[in-house]
Amino acid sequence: MPDFPAKAGISFQRRNHTCCRHTPQSRWPVIYFTLPHPGFYLNLSAGKHLENVDMQNKLAITTLSLAIFLAGAADSQAVKNPLTHQTTTTTTTAPAPQINSPQQMAEIERTFATWINYVSLGSPDKVASLYRGDAVFMPTLSNKICDTPEKRREYLDKLTSLKNLKVSVSDVHIKTYGNTATNSGFYTFNYDNGLGGTITLAARYSFVYELTPQGWLIVSHHSSKLPETN
Repeated sequence: MPDFPAKAGISFQRRNHTCCRHTPQSRWPVIYFTLPHPGFYLNLSAGKHLENVDMQNKLAITTLSLAIFLAGAADSQAVKNPLTHQTTTTTTTAPAPQINSPQQMAEIERTFATWINYVSLGSPDKVASLYRGDAVFMPTLSNKICDTPEKRREYLDKLTSLKNLKVSVSDVHIKTYGNTATNSGFYTFNYDNGLGGTITLAARYSFVYELTPQGWLIVSHHSSKLPETN
């Protein structure tokens, strides 16, 4: 980098405002840059001091000034207390989401109850509407992953076509984390076997929900048959 003239015009000054203006003595502008400490500005003052400075040095001075300015901007949260002369740094962060909000937990309970009701009523369209478009569903009675609306609908058609299908729930665990929520527990499917008897299938489930403009939607659903032994 070329040497800077002794009167290059770079100085630190207290200013009440930031400006960029031309002086009557020179075609080169006077530029004040805000520094990280309130009330201090970088003055790139050309005026008559830069009249005899070649363009290379002018560009170097401007580059240095901008570098100092940008470096200071990265620490713009540093504030100096005028009374104690101590500098403190504040960090602005997004508020933490409320965990296990009673209102949201009640909303998830209602959403889950709606899922149970639609399945028991044999309404595949209504059940499918509770899933987000890109939701992943690992169902109980299939070895295929249903990760598209078409695949979910195909499985739900088979599930809800079971005769006298009823779903009961036990041991529900709901957690909410702002715009997301989980619901894990056990449910039991009861339906006719076609021979005058009833099939009882105990399963464990895990739902993940996301709060959307359309309400809480299922984004992940895993369901599997309970092991026969502990």
